[in-house]
Amino acid sequence: MKMNALSPAVLLYQVEGERAGLIDEMCRLEGIRPVHVSPEQENVPVGLLAGADDWRVPALMKDLPPAGPVTEEMAVFCGVSEKQLDRIIARMRAGNAPISLKAVLTRQNAVWNGRQLQSALRAERGGL
Repeated sequence: MKMNALSPAVLLYQVEGERAGLIDEMCRLEGIRPVHVSPEQENVPVGLLAGADDWRVPALMKDLPPAGPVTEEMAVFCGVSEKQLDRIIARMRAGNAPISLKAVLTRQNAVWNGRQLQSALRAERGGL
């Protein structure tokens, strides 16, 4: 799967209210389309939400992490360049709108849904 072929977007989970508007504007300034994922979409694979044509990799769909509801703000960056990623994260920090759980769409996590990705990110951080 070519992640760079995707139009730059960020999937935003649990980002609401005034913070949502602030982060939306920061993303647009970097040419990144913000996509707010509803609770009903939490079980949809992130690759599918990102618009990837070939997000299904059967070998990677085995042994997916366990998942509960998405309860923490999370951002999944899709098709963004390294420079865009660095700038948007810097904007979020400077604008007092950081998001603690962040990921870049990859072949492996494209088959995971938002709940599974959140679980994996929390495990990496050291707290379930």
